[in-house]
Amino acid sequence: MILGTELRRLRKTRHETLTEVSDKTGIAVSSLSTIERGRTSPTIETLQRLARYYQVPIQQLLEIEQSPSAEMVARPLPGFSEFVGQMNGHLTDDIKSLLLHVNSNARQPAQDIDDWRRYYYTLASIIN
Repeated sequence: MILGTELRRLRKTRHETLTEVSDKTGIAVSSLSTIERGRTSPTIETLQRLARYYQVPIQQLLEIEQSPSAEMVARPLPGFSEFVGQMNGHLTDDIKSLLLHVNSNARQPAQDIDDWRRYYYTLASIIN
């Protein structure tokens, strides 16, 4: 299922308009609309607000979002392999996928191992 479709379903289940969700989350109506139509992916902060508002685990919304493409995974990402190696097998495939997803939607993609650490600890604080 596409994330935008799921967000629209959650909103419609509550019988709310985009304006009502915007007023309650602080997310612009135009942003909500483009996310629901699948024209853009939300930032992690926006996704966190929506998960909190709809009272669903953020992991549920992140799992709905499409997995990184094989092309994206195959492309070398600065510092990613080094970060994974330093985690000594403590990263599940799901967490790696989430990290790659966050990076693919970042305003400025990860440039080094420190960026991957920042993504990881940010995700960990949201998930836990």
